Formats: sequence, structure tokens, C-alpha cells
Amino acid sequence: MEKKIFIMKIISGACIFCFAGMLVFYITLVNSTNKIIGDKDQKISTLTKQNKELDSKYNELYEKKNGNANQQLVLATNGVFSSLFDYDTKKISIADRREKASQFTTDEALEAIFPKQKNAYNASVQTISKLKEQPQIFYAPTNNKTQKVLIIVENEVTIQGSDKIGAKFMYQAEFDPLANKFVSLKNAGTLNE
Repeated sequence: MEKKIFIMKIISGACIFCFAGMLVFYITLVNSTNKIIGDKDQKISTLTKQNKELDSKYNELYEKKNGNANQQLVLATNGVFSSLFDYDTKKISIADRREKASQFTTDEALEAIFPKQKNAYNASVQTISKLKEQPQIFYAPTNNKTQKVLIIVENEVTIQGSDKIGAKFMYQAEFDPLANKFVSLKNAGTLNE
């Protein structure tokens, strides 16, 4: 019987030792898992912060690039179409208007709106043309070298003091943002209201 008690003591001691070992192992496992999870959470937090910073920088650069390109397009559009539609034939010649537009167009595009052979034309009656508002510019974002643009221009003309006659014109164009010039301009017709 003493042997049984002795064996029971050894077995219960071994069970307690095993239980204590498993408890230590479990605590160590939980601690290391918590440390790994904490490290992962820290990495996720760092990467999220870096991602937000990069996203913010991307948006800033995108806006800067496209905003600048849009400003250049608006400047060129206003320059070309004010030379086409803002004039008084007694004060400014076609050659002068052509010269103004040449700052914003290639030779080919300039020839399409102000042909050289018309430079010597002098109006026999006074004609005054004014833009009613700034040209409307429509374009789609692109990765191409040139940007396709649709421009709508509304002007009023008076001939020798007559009543104002209004018209709306539509132009198809291609703009080169690197050169800041129109490479093609084509009158697509008159818009009726």
C-alpha cells in the first residue's frame, strides 16, 4: 500500500509538474503571440500612415500638374480666340490678329484660322466683334502627347453700327501641353439655339 501511495505521489507530482510546464508554455505562447500581433499592428499603422502621406503627395502633384496644364490651355485658348473674335477692323488688322494668335499656335494651326493670303485684306466697313464670355473648354484626361479639346465660343458682331448679331461657334482642337500651343484648330460649325 505504501508503494501505491508513493506511486500516486510521484504521478501527482509529475502531473503537477506537467501542468506547471504547460501553463508556462501557454503563457509564453500567449506573450509571444501578443508581441507578434503588436509588431504587426505597428507595421500596419506605419504603412497606413506612409500610404496616406504618399496618397496626399500624389494628389498634390496630380493637381499641380493638371492644374498647371489646365491654366496653360485656358491661357492659350483665350489668346487664340480673343484674336479671332475680339477686334475692331478700324483699329487692328488681320496681320496683327494673326501675330497675336501665333504665340499660341503652331504654323499649321495658325494657317487654319488665319490664312496668310488673307493678311492683306482691309475691311471696307467697320466691323466690331466681341466675345460675350470666355470660351468654354471641354477635354478628356489623356496620357497622349496632345490633348483633344472642344471649344465653344460665343460672340457678337456689329457691322457699320448695326444691331448686334450673336453667334456660337464650335472648334475641334489639339493642344500640346509641352509646347503650350495648339497643333490643330478646326471650325466645327455654328451652334443654333
